[in-house]
Amino acid sequence: MLIIVQPDYDRIIKNIERGEARISRKDEIMKAIGKKLDRYKNPWLELKIQYGQNKGKFYNEECDRFMVCSLIILCGFLYLST
Repeated sequence: MLIIVQPDYDRIIKNIERGEARISRKDEIMKAIGKKLDRYKNPWLELKIQYGQNKGKFYNEECDRFMVCSLIILCGFLYLST
């Protein structure tokens, strides 16, 4: 029999809520990426990435395009449309 005291209960609930918020945020990001990729007939070639002022010499649009498209496949969210 497991007895949980009040301070532990509050801490556990807070950790669960924090974890659920992370999962929710990840799902929102994946849906946004899926919608972005749905705009293109072939996102592997056509996807445009806006870098703004922070594009350094290490960023390569072709590699970044590959990572974004692969992320959707690896996470199992093949082109979400909602």
